[in-house]
Amino acid sequence: MAGSAIARTKPWQMAVGGATLAVLATMIWFATQPEPPVVPTPTPTPVAPTPAPVPPPAPVSTPTGPAVIADRPVTRTAEPPASAPVNYGVVAEPGAPKKKPSAPPSTPPAAPQPEPSPPAATPAPVSTEPAVSESVDLSAAGPALKAGLGQIGGWLKGRDREQIERTFAGSDADRDALLKLLGQFPVEIEKDAMAATNPAGAGRAVAEFTATLKWRSSFGNTRKIPVRIAATYAADGSTWRLRSWKFIGSPDFD
Repeated sequence: MAGSAIARTKPWQMAVGGATLAVLATMIWFATQPEPPVVPTPTPTPVAPTPAPVPPPAPVSTPTGPAVIADRPVTRTAEPPASAPVNYGVVAEPGAPKKKPSAPPSTPPAAPQPEPSPPAATPAPVSTEPAVSESVDLSAAGPALKAGLGQIGGWLKGRDREQIERTFAGSDADRDALLKLLGQFPVEIEKDAMAATNPAGAGRAVAEFTATLKWRSSFGNTRKIPVRIAATYAADGSTWRLRSWKFIGSPDFD
């Protein structure tokens, strides 16, 4: 019966059965083998993505000509600034004499300014009076000079304020004091004497007199003071004429 069963088995069934036995045998073999050691899987190293190629610039159309391809912007690396040149000076050769620095040119002194010319001298007025030489003997003119002092005495005694104000050449204080005194009392000249005579320029001479002035006060007392009078004269032909007079010093009329 078994032999009839095998005889009735088809060939393809036998093939399938053989294959199944082979698979079972393989599985049994693998089951009996020891497990292989576990090998750790290495971590993959990340790789930078490859940059995509830059497409060429698109052509730019111009209204008057064919398309123009725009230039790609070029990025330039800034160059470091150039350092200033180092001045190492002049290298002198051994044994060569040292050159002295040349002195700057000196500025010439300024030309002196011309001095202003002095003002023209004013010509002296021409005198119409005759000149008196310094060597002239004025002692011969004594009577005429004393006559001038007599005129002064007459003005003081007659209280002639007009002639005194016109001829008096002394200080204002002396003139005012004398006129104040003459406003109260007449004044007389006595004990007069000629002390000196001197030429005083062209046609002029000066005579100095000593004298005493006398007047009676309001209390009936007589006042006397010594004075010195300088009288100036001008030549008038062969004689001398009184021009002015003054006190030498300040008499005390108080």
